[in-house]
Amino acid sequence: MRMKDADRAYHLRRIGRLKWREIAEKTQYSSKEGANMAAAAFAKRHNLEWPLPLPLSNGELAYCFARESKEWDDIAEMLHIPSVKRCRNAARHYASRHKLPWPPAWIKE
Repeated sequence: MRMKDADRAYHLRRIGRLKWREIAEKTQYSSKEGANMAAAAFAKRHNLEWPLPLPLSNGELAYCFARESKEWDDIAEMLHIPSVKRCRNAARHYASRHKLPWPPAWIKE
């Protein structure tokens, strides 16, 4: 059973952008540390990437989704950002921190 939980913990973190506390709840670990340690052991046992890279920030995701010509209200909804203004600001700050064009020509104003 624990091997299956460790596998699930690893993959929830890798592709699900879940916090370790949330992963512990979904996998029946008693703590976020337990889920993290199990995922690390699973990764090592199977020669998988560890530590995992940090999940993409909402700003980076918003910027990338906008680049794909998604509408701002759709982006805000997908990322659970409460307003379009906050969503655009997150993308703008991401662009500023990474010296990317803002507003880029491909973004619908």
